[in-house]
Amino acid sequence: MRDYYLSEGNAIKDKTEEEIKKELITSINNVILELNTAHENYDNAVGKEMIDYYSYQIKAFQSKYDYLIKTIKGMNISQLKKII
Repeated sequence: MRDYYLSEGNAIKDKTEEEIKKELITSINNVILELNTAHENYDNAVGKEMIDYYSYQIKAFQSKYDYLIKTIKGMNISQLKKII
């Protein structure tokens, strides 16, 4: 587990398990907010270019979210159930 990197690019090799859990939860909360904002922007987009732009943003944030969920699978993070 210590070889993974979080979405912000911070190496976790020198962090305690509790610090890793807190950072993962914070990262998931942030990406959920970003994803929701991208969806709202997509819904209000005018013009094909902006629709394409927000479509790519949604895809990128969804990939980030999927990565974070995959990273925390198997870790005992009880707060995660409240987030998802």
